[in-house]
Amino acid sequence: MKFIIQTILIGVLCYVIGQYLPFWSLAAVAFVIAALFRLRPFPSFMSGFLAVFALWSFLAYSIDQQTSSLLTNRVAQVFMGIPNIALILITGFIGGLTGGFGAASGTLFIDLTRKKRVQKYYS
Repeated sequence: MKFIIQTILIGVLCYVIGQYLPFWSLAAVAFVIAALFRLRPFPSFMSGFLAVFALWSFLAYSIDQQTSSLLTNRVAQVFMGIPNIALILITGFIGGLTGGFGAASGTLFIDLTRKKRVQKYYS
């Protein structure tokens, strides 16, 4: 349940923050949200990845539709004519990696700074 809430929260806050701050601010958002939720590193990475992948793919698709694929077709020509949907998915993948690594970093940072109990073994 925490995974789903974290994923939705990262997606929504990245959308809102992305309206006002540069694109890389989504890593900071994912970092803070993951630090608050304290999931394990891999689920935290997947949460950030899925949220930002879905967000950036949707935004790239909506921009592509609004501009009648003008820019996408020109960029596709540069990359030897790959389909438009591939460019949209590549955009989502790059954003997803940024969000995933930001979320994993947040979880690992909390693990690093949290005091560990030292177990002493006496024989």
